[in-house]
Amino acid sequence: VRAIPIEVKKSVAFIYTFEEKKNLSKGGTGFFIGEQNSQNPDQYSVSLVTAKHVIQTDDAKSFLPEISLRLNTIDGGSNMFKVALNLVGNDKNVFLHEDPTVDLAVITILPDKEKYDFSFLESELLTTKEDFEKLNISEGSDVFFTGLFIPFYGRK
Repeated sequence: VRAIPIEVKKSVAFIYTFEEKKNLSKGGTGFFIGEQNSQNPDQYSVSLVTAKHVIQTDDAKSFLPEISLRLNTIDGGSNMFKVALNLVGNDKNVFLHEDPTVDLAVITILPDKEKYDFSFLESELLTTKEDFEKLNISEGSDVFFTGLFIPFYGRK
């Protein structure tokens, strides 16, 4: 069994939400992805990818105004910070698939690299249907899982 690459582990963030009149509640995970700037290859646009239902209200009829992210800090601890969710307007930072049945949300955000020990996956690492065919990925292929594995929340 091979270890999960540290860059992949560091790309994962824990997501917590608040419902009205409730304390910190449901959780989820997301991962950071970076899209290289074609004009300046040293720069990336960074976003958090998560499941759409994670940022929706419990009844799935609307979206939450904010989420809290928990990331590891450079000093070895962890910290939480709030992220506003804007689905429309000039401050739009949440992007959804045009098909409403697709459970995917992309949130544009770049945490402070001076404070948080995180990384992002370059968008070229995302696997397409064509990649599955080229790489002969099918049932029985080895995969690894990062993110929230419900029975094992962890302690930090």
